[in-house]
Amino acid sequence: RFENDRLHLDAVVLSRDGRERLFVADSAPESQAETLGRAAAEALLEQGAAQLIANSRENS
Repeated sequence: RFENDRLHLDAVVLSRDGRERLFVADSAPESQAETLGRAAAEALLEQGAAQLIANSRENS
């Protein structure tokens, strides 16, 4: 969402059953949208998103 000249991003990765939830929220100036997205992805990966996604694919 965009408010007060800033882009606000909420990103989440959930396990298939919804029991595990990884979340990140941040904001940046609109001109830094790509950096904001990359930082959110990195934060989710640091929380274990890659493993959560891999587990989901194995159980599909």
